[in-house]
Amino acid sequence: IPAQYGDASGGVIGNLRTLPGVSNGEYQKSQQAKMTRNPTTFNFTVSEPYDIPSDGSDYVVDLQSFSLDADYLYQAVPKMEEHAYLTASLTDWEKLSLRNGSAGIYYEGTYMGETYLNVEAAGDTLQISLGKDEDIVIKREEIISKEDVKLVSGNKEETFHYRITIRNNKQNKIKLSITDQYPISANDDIKVKEIEESSGKVDGESKLIKWEIDLNPSEEKELDLKYRVAYPKNKIINLY
Repeated sequence: IPAQYGDASGGVIGNLRTLPGVSNGEYQKSQQAKMTRNPTTFNFTVSEPYDIPSDGSDYVVDLQSFSLDADYLYQAVPKMEEHAYLTASLTDWEKLSLRNGSAGIYYEGTYMGETYLNVEAAGDTLQISLGKDEDIVIKREEIISKEDVKLVSGNKEETFHYRITIRNNKQNKIKLSITDQYPISANDDIKVKEIEESSGKVDGESKLIKWEIDLNPSEEKELDLKYRVAYPKNKIINLY
C-alpha cells in the first residue's frame, strides 16, 4: 500500500494513500473511508464516490488520513559518505494496519522522492528513511603530523588522526548520530592501539564508534579519532 508522509520538521506523519500503482495525476479531496479486516485482506468502503476522468491517466484517491508523533534522528557515517540522513521512528504503528509498499516522502513541504516501507522487518518501532539533508554539513579530514611515522624495535609505528566537523545550518536544533570505526587487525604482527575518540562509545567487538550529539542552529562541533598501528617495517598495510 503506497503511503505519503508529511513534514518532518513538525513531528507529524500523515496522509496514507491506498491506491496501488498510482504515480501521478490530480489529488482529490481527502475523505475517511471505513476499513474492515478480513483474514488476508483489508476492504475500504468509500462513503462518497469520486469522479475520475476516463482519459487514460493515473489518479490518486485519498482513502484515509492520520497523524502520529515521530522521533527524528539524523545519522551519518562520514568515512563512507559526508552526508546526514534523516530517519523518523514511529511507535504504535501497528494499529494503522500498514503493509509493505512504496512511500512518497515530503520534507518541509517539498517532495523528496520515494522510500520503501518494510513493516514486516519492523519491531516495536517503525523506522522510515526521509533522505539526506544538505543543511547538515559534514567533513572528515585526515590531520597530518611530522611524528606520524616512527621506527621502534624493527617495527614501523604509524599514527592516524581524523577530524570530523559537523555544522547545523538549519533553523532548529537537531539530534545526530555519527558512526566511525577503529581498524581491526586480522594479523598478529599488526597491532592497533586506540588513542582518542572524543567521548564516543566504542563497541568492544566490532570497534564501531558512535557519537550521539545535539546541535543548535548554526552550531559547529569537532570530533577527533586517533589510533596507532604498529607493523613490521618491511610490510605494507591497507586500512579500510
